[in-house]
Amino acid sequence: MEKYKLEYRGNVKEFEDCILDNLRREQEQGQSLRWSKFVEVYARQLAIIQECPYPETESELGNDETPPSIKLIDQNTEYVGSFYRWGLHVVGIGNFRVIFCIHNYYKVVLLHQFDKKYNGAIRKEDLTPAEAEYERLCYEEPQRN
Repeated sequence: MEKYKLEYRGNVKEFEDCILDNLRREQEQGQSLRWSKFVEVYARQLAIIQECPYPETESELGNDETPPSIKLIDQNTEYVGSFYRWGLHVVGIGNFRVIFCIHNYYKVVLLHQFDKKYNGAIRKEDLTPAEAEYERLCYEEPQRN
């Protein structure tokens, strides 16, 4: 299967830098391996998303794979059907969401990341930064039909 091009926007790169800083700190202090495990899961799921960014069933993956928690965002945005959310929940670390889109059929664009500290649907205010990044992206590289 051909990989999608991966692009970082918004605060996603800073999120990855923060993850790596916490991992370094954990290793230096000889603490628990929560961040090590988180980095392992994050990297593997990111690779899966780069190959197939759509929600999948477990049967489409190998038996030892943990599929990314991907859902189409269908409310609280002007761009219903354009955004996906990737959920990463790690006890003691956070309940993260990465909002992304598939742009022009060949590129996965990670638009925004936040720590979801509530239950229920993603709120409009959490999607606003992703929408702003998406609008900039569409201005720079218009959507193909």
